[in-house]
Amino acid sequence: MKKSKSLYLLTLTAVFSALSFVGTMINVPMPSGGMVHLGNFVMILAGLLCGGIVGGLSGSIGMGLYDIFAGYNPSTYLRSFILKFIIGLIVGELFRLIIKRKINVKVLLFVFSGVFFVLAILGIIMATKCVDGSFVITISDATKNIKQSDLILAIVFAFLFFALLLAAGILSFKLKYNQQAALFSTTIAMLANMVLELLLRTLLTHFLDGFDFSVAYATALAKIPASILTSFITVFLISFIYLPVHKATKNYNILNDVEVEE
Repeated sequence: MKKSKSLYLLTLTAVFSALSFVGTMINVPMPSGGMVHLGNFVMILAGLLCGGIVGGLSGSIGMGLYDIFAGYNPSTYLRSFILKFIIGLIVGELFRLIIKRKINVKVLLFVFSGVFFVLAILGIIMATKCVDGSFVITISDATKNIKQSDLILAIVFAFLFFALLLAAGILSFKLKYNQQAALFSTTIAMLANMVLELLLRTLLTHFLDGFDFSVAYATALAKIPASILTSFITVFLISFIYLPVHKATKNYNILNDVEVEE
């Protein structure tokens, strides 16, 4: 049985990797760089249906191979291999944790959205008190300067996270508990994807491609709109597609360890 399950895991990983590859091929390039695609959707679906390992591997392999075949720089496909495995693992494990502990997803969504709203307001207050383009913080006689541009970026992210979590919270009222858990897990995974993508793209472009750090950062920042749109599309699709697919495959998917609501 153990050997059979391992073979099944490998088979599903291969299938979802191929689907993730195809999903990434279905894309719309953005004028500022990057593209809106369905690769993340396939990865998230794999994580919800089969667990974090299958989700992470399918996203890593599928989207990483797409980047290689598309002829992108090593920094791009290395980022996909690392980032997508992390995101697929997060969504699969977080989803199962929520289901197992029967966590109130609606409360979580609104609490998290409230936290990011407060952070955004605090960021605005700090930005208005900047002197010579910097906000100065003094802690235990140590002075720290925060650039106004960095504050503005943090504010944008905070408002974006607030909007996505609030929208997910409102949407959750029309969903069953399993769908709510899938919605929350997907939302958190996509928020993590946006932040880590900006960080990894900047670092890898700087160190591997040899770009100046400021240029690497600006390049990564320009591709954030594509990441935002991809995230919204992924969250929306998962909210309505996950449960029907789960029900349709429950008798065949031996990796499924989550009960389906009827």
